[in-house]
Amino acid sequence: MRPVITALLAGLSLAVCARCAAARGDRLQGCQQVCQDSLVPCGSTASSSPSSSVSSNLRRRPSAPSCRRVQGLTRRQRVFCRRHPDMLSALLDGVRRGTKECRRRFRHDRWNCQALTETAGGRRLDFGHVLVKGTPETAVWYALHSAAITHALYRACRRGELRACSCGPRRGHSLERWKWGCQRGLKFSVKKARKFVNSREVEQDARSKMNVHNNKVGIRLVSRHWRRPARCQLVSGICVSSSARWRQVPHSFSAIGLRLAAERDRSVLVALGPDGQLREVATGKRPSRRRLVHLEPSPGYCEPDPETGFSGTAGRPCRKNSSAAGSCEDLCCGRGNSTRIVRQVFCCNFHTNSASPSRCRQQTRVRQCN
Repeated sequence: MRPVITALLAGLSLAVCARCAAARGDRLQGCQQVCQDSLVPCGSTASSSPSSSVSSNLRRRPSAPSCRRVQGLTRRQRVFCRRHPDMLSALLDGVRRGTKECRRRFRHDRWNCQALTETAGGRRLDFGHVLVKGTPETAVWYALHSAAITHALYRACRRGELRACSCGPRRGHSLERWKWGCQRGLKFSVKKARKFVNSREVEQDARSKMNVHNNKVGIRLVSRHWRRPARCQLVSGICVSSSARWRQVPHSFSAIGLRLAAERDRSVLVALGPDGQLREVATGKRPSRRRLVHLEPSPGYCEPDPETGFSGTAGRPCRKNSSAAGSCEDLCCGRGNSTRIVRQVFCCNFHTNSASPSRCRQQTRVRQCN
């Protein structure tokens, strides 16, 4: 009898505590009245102070990756990895950056960079994410990832992390010129990135040639997308572009990703010609080195497609405004949408007291495709 009474008392105390917590949550003020800085969901790792989160990330830094443990490499890519093990971290970083940039640029589109990222056995692929169909979306996917790998290798070279790549000032060149850019490092990164990404394309069919062409478009954009550093006069405050021959690769990959994402709508339909080369279907000419190419038009991307790994647009958040990107009218494909209210407790004002930040309540109306 005593265990039963103990269990009933414990359940009653938990219900009282839950009711008190709910009452405390109802008494919270709105975030617009309380917060003076950005909102962070309470209870997340980011709700701690910025300094503690940075230090915890440094303590949990993962160990160096190994070529044997990386999933998705072809035989030729694994040989490349064993010859250049110091490049593996930059290669993985490039793939992550390419995927992140792709998802950011197309987050409001029906196709939001979904691909087959797992093998039939359920193992997650680090490389070789599969897009079965040769559509314009596949073209921009390959171009973004090849460009991101090139950019990541160049940044690693500038930081001195690659043994075979040196970005120090050459004899006869001033330190000021070296500071703005490293042309040798860029040429090295372009060469190695091209060899790595194209080593997957061993077949000589139309799809393989399409992938190689789009890889070149992405890599070429990195090598051409140098910006001239501006020099400012302290007295007049006038900034002019440097007339020197060297330029600087953008530190952020965002500018390159923006250019490549815009190329999707300009992609050219091609087919394999009698000479074994890609030819434009409309003109019969060789496609431009600056244009993305595809073999088939884009599908509707409304319904799930297990073959391509696309899960459809059901459940995707959408916007009420029909003229805005990601509108419910476009994303939901005529199926309609539903609305729900999401209530969440946020923490803020870390600049006043990082150990005990302010708490507030905010509710958001979310629309989702049916």
